Amino acid sequence: MIGANVIKLENLKNLIKNVDKLSMGFHDKLYLMQYRRVQYWIEWQARKSCIIVEFVNPSYSSVTCPKCGKRMEEVAHRYFRCPSCGYENDRDVIAIVNLNRGL
Repeated sequence: MIGANVIKLENLKNLIKNVDKLSMGFHDKLYLMQYRRVQYWIEWQARKSCIIVEFVNPSYSSVTCPKCGKRMEEVAHRYFRCPSCGYENDRDVIAIVNLNRGL
C-alpha cells in the first residue's frame, strides 16, 4: 500500500487576526467555514497513523508560477496563466504544487 508520510496544510492562523481587512462577503463566509476544526481533525487522524503534519505559508501560493516564480495573471475564473513562461492551470492546482515545494 502506498500512502502519504507528510500532510501539508496552509497556516491560516493569521486569517482571523486580519478579518477586519477582508470584504464583508468573505468575512461572513470565513466564520461559516470552521477551517480550524477541519485542520484539528486532520492533525488528529494523522497522529493516529503516525503521519507528520506541516503547516506552510499560503501567501501568493495560487498566483506564483511554479515553473519560473513570476506572478501569474487570471485569464478565466480560477484559471491563471504566466505571462513570462506561458504555464497555465487552475489556481488550486498551482497552490498545491507551490505548497508541496515549500514556496
